[in-house]
Amino acid sequence: MTNVGRRAIHIVVVGLELPKHYEYDMLILKESMPGRRLGEGDPPAKYAVTHDKMDKYKADWKKIRAFAEDGAGKKYYSKFPQKKPSWAG
Repeated sequence: MTNVGRRAIHIVVVGLELPKHYEYDMLILKESMPGRRLGEGDPPAKYAVTHDKMDKYKADWKKIRAFAEDGAGKKYYSKFPQKKPSWAG
């Protein structure tokens, strides 16, 4: 995740958005919970997604995308994946 704007942004939470038919509609990345400030020129923020327990979502891998929410409540979404991830086997 990179800040392409001129002003600093505070990222409150990062996660994965799931299709609506699952028990949960999003998976929050625990390491993103303290939040993070991204200023102009700061290096990109990286968040790793562990693959354990992702196999139950393998049928819908094309419909899962990442999101980040800022302090103002605005959500930013990644593009949907084009290449099948290793956990979708």
